[in-house]
Amino acid sequence: MSQEKKKKVIVIGSGIAGMNVIYGLMKFNDFDITCITREKQYAYSTCGIPYVLEGVVEKFEDIILHRPEFFDEKNVKILTNTTVIDIDYTNKQVKTFSKEGKVDQLEFDFLVIATGRVPFTPEIKGTGLKRIYTLMNYSNGVMLKEAMTQCEKAVIVGAGLIGLEAAVAFAANNIKTTVVELTPSVLPAMLDLDMGIIVEEWLRNKGIEIITGVKVKEFDGTDQVKSVILESDKEIPTDLVLLAVGIRPNVSIIKKTGIDIGKTGGIKVDERLHILKNNRPIENVFALGDCIETKNLITEKPMRSALASTAIMQSKTIVKNIIGKKSEYLGTISPSVTYLGGLEVGSVGLTEYAAKSFGISYKVSTSEGASQSKYIPDWKNLKFKFLARNNKLIGAQIIGEKDVKERINELTIVIREKIPIGSLLKTERCYTPPLTLLNDPMLNALEKLT
Repeated sequence: MSQEKKKKVIVIGSGIAGMNVIYGLMKFNDFDITCITREKQYAYSTCGIPYVLEGVVEKFEDIILHRPEFFDEKNVKILTNTTVIDIDYTNKQVKTFSKEGKVDQLEFDFLVIATGRVPFTPEIKGTGLKRIYTLMNYSNGVMLKEAMTQCEKAVIVGAGLIGLEAAVAFAANNIKTTVVELTPSVLPAMLDLDMGIIVEEWLRNKGIEIITGVKVKEFDGTDQVKSVILESDKEIPTDLVLLAVGIRPNVSIIKKTGIDIGKTGGIKVDERLHILKNNRPIENVFALGDCIETKNLITEKPMRSALASTAIMQSKTIVKNIIGKKSEYLGTISPSVTYLGGLEVGSVGLTEYAAKSFGISYKVSTSEGASQSKYIPDWKNLKFKFLARNNKLIGAQIIGEKDVKERINELTIVIREKIPIGSLLKTERCYTPPLTLLNDPMLNALEKLT
């Protein structure tokens, strides 16, 4: 390809998904790359935003991964504050509208759609009041950080990853924080109730009030929010509200172009991540990340995954397909981990709730034990929960103050490759007192499943 004229690649979106496609293609000298983004700031770590709010990271500039000169040197053009208003797949053109009011028509050989997500805004009276925020991007984070300096009390609606990471950040800044969650427990997509309660207790010990199983009825105030009223009629005074009740795929423009949208609301793609129109792939147009529908490898049903790890794997598939090496992305089992003020929480695969929703029968087991020999001073307790079907794991949940992420990564391989539990129990494991127990507590839970 290097002997030929450079192929024009347009990437719509500058989040983790779009940027990782760009990073992959930048390794080759065969492409003229343009990135179109609605944001002013780009090439930053979205996942790092809560840690700037908390103060673990000093300032927002620290989570910017690459400066403009990095892209200039590679002749990658970044169009900031620019919106895509139309896509012509037949004539291979993208129409854009800039902040300055300029309309442009750009041509492409390959198009990558990585438009990401938008926050879900529930229909609650008072959502238009001032000092009600969402946390989706860099500019949201900057505004929220400034608001925190004038805040003594905060209410977070939603106890998913974003909500709880923000709650820890608020509490670390001496803000009286309340989290309100509609479902019976926190992190409902990651944990079952029995494991979620462990996280709730940890957060309450950090001074965070957790209210579960209750719906918000109203945000009260004249100009700016002053209180949150629950359906139980409990009123919570507040200086600001963070809405963290979920996300939706950002597909408004894509829908208008007649592209297939799946049952979950994401763009339908084939295994090579081509977008589909009338159930047929458009060979030079790809999509990835939060805006697409993918497949759950356990249930084999459509799902959406908003994980950075999912986006990175999808980006590798797209890069290979663009450079001419056929590659397929078959789906995800959603390995997740978060760090909540010293507590590591991880999961992969299905929860009990999810298994029941899909009519999947399973066995369940739990155990707990030390991270290493208890005569080593810094040992910590770990709690495990496993789900299995036909002698194979289909779900794992682990909570502890250390070693969680490594175990979740190990179990992700186990579940993805469908390794029998019996094989795990026969596998010899390394041992040294400062790092492990001679009899790993995780194996106790696995033995119950055989």
